Amino acid sequence: MSAALHELLIFMFLPGQGFGENTAFFLLQGIFCFGQIYLQRVTGFGKTWGKGVFGTLVGWSTTIGILVWMSPLFVGPYARSGVFVDDFAIPLPPALLQFIRTII
Repeated sequence: MSAALHELLIFMFLPGQGFGENTAFFLLQGIFCFGQIYLQRVTGFGKTWGKGVFGTLVGWSTTIGILVWMSPLFVGPYARSGVFVDDFAIPLPPALLQFIRTII
């Protein structure tokens, strides 16, 4: 449902910015959630072992790493349109803005 809403927003307000990137983001999120459940069942990580600080650090690090890796799929259409940078005049240093535009 969220993917459809985001794709509709891109279609309506940011024409020409591609189609399907937000859907891919949310689809991969679901796949990774099922993958996490599967790995926990197979290995027992977080259930029978890997609890406490170590398990928390591994879990958070993995989640953040995956989200950073997948973020261009979600943010890409919005960033390429320039609507957030140009229209709202976000106070960021020019070097940082150039870096963000290069990545996305």
